[in-house]
Amino acid sequence: MGNPFRYDGVQRILQNPIYTGRTISGRFSNGKFSRIDDEGLIITEDTHPALVTVDQFDDVQSILRRKKQHQVTTAAGTFLLSGLIRCGTCGCSFHCSHAVNGSGEMNDYYRCSGSHPDKKTKCVHPTVTAADLEREVLKAVKNHLLTDENLKRCWAAYANPEATINLAGQFEDKIVELKAMIATGQKNLILATRPEDFAVISDQLQDWKSELRGLQRQSVDQQSSNPGIEPLSLEKLRECRDSIELADRKLIAVALAKVIDQIIVTRIYSSTRQRITTAKVLFHPDSYFGEPIEI
Repeated sequence: MGNPFRYDGVQRILQNPIYTGRTISGRFSNGKFSRIDDEGLIITEDTHPALVTVDQFDDVQSILRRKKQHQVTTAAGTFLLSGLIRCGTCGCSFHCSHAVNGSGEMNDYYRCSGSHPDKKTKCVHPTVTAADLEREVLKAVKNHLLTDENLKRCWAAYANPEATINLAGQFEDKIVELKAMIATGQKNLILATRPEDFAVISDQLQDWKSELRGLQRQSVDQQSSNPGIEPLSLEKLRECRDSIELADRKLIAVALAKVIDQIIVTRIYSSTRQRITTAKVLFHPDSYFGEPIEI
């Protein structure tokens, strides 16, 4: 019966004017599969029975052009989490895609590369709606990363960088050491397979993070007492945090890539066989020092 139709094959059929009864000459240069300018084409009308009218063909071309323009305008800067997502089921990375939903609307999705049609074994977790995942990730960033304590520390560094450097120097060596230990511990925690290993690593991480938070609080307390900090400017930072969803999406994507190590997305089934999608956000140790955030 032959191979099933592929997307690119169907697209070539829709764009081929031969089905209007025309014969097109001069479409490709001699000896090469390269398209030449349309002005060099020779079109002969009614050389064979047509399957579609010229008007129908032109209408299809208009639809394809509109679809292409829509994809071009939405693709750039649309996806906030590009390159950050991995599948908790098969370990493959997620890529960005567009698809038309049942209502005929174009939606954005993150799709597991392990569900690609060319793969022999397909992942059971193929897609997640981009808007839903991005909303929950931004909420996690606001609630766990952009806390008032962290905003104060950021503004202190901006208001008086020299004083901040001097204060940080008191704890710098130990903080750097703890960050490295935490980063290694988090990776080992993900890889742990035995319950006893998971428990030991988890307890050690808790101790390191508790010690690190103590050092950070000391630094924050000293920086917050800096007379160079302006309450109005700190309030502006809070306003920006609370309206982060309205910021430039390209800038948000760059910022998220700097603070998020990876996002693990997993699909599970409840006792009633209802599909539930869960996600875990792992921040870079330089930006957050708590447990991975479940969203």
